[in-house]
Amino acid sequence: MGFETYLQDKKLSAKIISSYQKQLKNFTDWMKQENLQVKEIAYRDLLKYIAYLRQKSWKERTIGHQLGIIRHYL
Repeated sequence: MGFETYLQDKKLSAKIISSYQKQLKNFTDWMKQENLQVKEIAYRDLLKYIAYLRQKSWKERTIGHQLGIIRHYL
């Protein structure tokens, strides 16, 4: 099942699904940059991603939201 289908099954609105997909792209782009596959993601990788977002001056609340979306994805 794809991520979009999963979100649709959760009865999320089209606007929320679009937002989640855009935000998830940040994570998947970072994964590509780090040469990581979804199946390989470990806790330490998420910590590295959080550090990466902090370097980009993301606020803690935004990072928390991003992690929530990633939790749905993984």
